[in-house]
Amino acid sequence: MMAKWCMLTGLIFSVAVLPGCRMMDSSYQSMTKLTNPDKMTLRGGVKWMNPHPPLREVSPPKMVAYLRIRNSSGGPVDTGILHARVREGLESAGYRVTSNIEEAQFTVRGDLRFYGENASNDAGAGMLSGAVIGGVGGAVAGHAIRHSDTSTGLGAAAGALLGGWFANMMGNRNKMVEIDLVMDLRIGERIEAGAVETTRRSDDAVRVQHRDDVAVVGGAQEGGAAKGGSSEEQEVRTEEDFLYHQNRLVAHAVKMRLTAEEAMPFLSDRVAAALSGVLP
Repeated sequence: MMAKWCMLTGLIFSVAVLPGCRMMDSSYQSMTKLTNPDKMTLRGGVKWMNPHPPLREVSPPKMVAYLRIRNSSGGPVDTGILHARVREGLESAGYRVTSNIEEAQFTVRGDLRFYGENASNDAGAGMLSGAVIGGVGGAVAGHAIRHSDTSTGLGAAAGALLGGWFANMMGNRNKMVEIDLVMDLRIGERIEAGAVETTRRSDDAVRVQHRDDVAVVGGAQEGGAAKGGSSEEQEVRTEEDFLYHQNRLVAHAVKMRLTAEEAMPFLSDRVAAALSGVLP
């Protein structure tokens, strides 16, 4: 009897799962469209961590911006798409983008600090439709096994086990994925030559403290302690032509089975729209 149950379970596995993963994924996603269509739609947004800088408006001939975007996240991220979309956004807003900072009225420097999947995203967000499909599969398997032997009750257990396993597998294959983009921004506006004074300070301090207590047989006790430290402070003042404003921008995109490659154009457009809206 056990051999018959194993053979039938293996047959269901080989026929319904192994050659049909793509079909099952399609069924899973179709069910998701019915239960929650937003999960199949690429969605996202942008959030500024600080208020927008109070940049002064200028006449059209001075609407010239210097743009530079770099990647210090350490990840293999191609910032070419991001740079191109931001440039297009600034140009659409009426700015001329230049590579010569000497002729620029504004500077936009972006530093990509993080790009990738948000590990805190709810991995079980798609379990509703997964449970529906898994339950259907489990019911079919349980019905077939139960009718092969009505006296053992193995059909119900096998159906529940297979249905739960199937739902979990489909949930993992078709999970909701959130891709985050975190960028530090330094936006500068040109002020009258030499009118901006910048002070940079570096303060490094090191402290070391160590203590030992040693108990010796006979009631005697020995102890020792050592302390050490050093500090260094540096300061430099410079006169500049630009007044700089610091900010951080966080953008996110979420969709079922979203990849970093698919999310980059979407997020680049959101970042471009946000940056072009900051300049006056």
